[in-house]
Amino acid sequence: MARHGIKVTELAGDLSNDKRWHAFVADYIERAEGYREKGLKLLPLLDRRSRYSPAAMMAFYSSILKKIKRKDGNVFHGTIKLTKTEKMALAAIVYTKQRFLRL
Repeated sequence: MARHGIKVTELAGDLSNDKRWHAFVADYIERAEGYREKGLKLLPLLDRRSRYSPAAMMAFYSSILKKIKRKDGNVFHGTIKLTKTEKMALAAIVYTKQRFLRL
């Protein structure tokens, strides 16, 4: 945040229309996506039975980041979360991929 000129005390306010905030969120999401890509490459090193939990968490958090990205980083108006249906669908997809498909 310091690199973008944002002070921690400013987070108590509404930065949803602040260009510094948008730049910070874009950088943060890009960094998180990079870590996710690196993490995905490590999943095959785990035993097939142990892959599900980390893969599911990666899918859940990736989906939340996508929602934040679609809202242009506006986390100041409402909670950004997955619905139960979205969680169940992602869990089923990840389980199927990790349990039955060769990765």
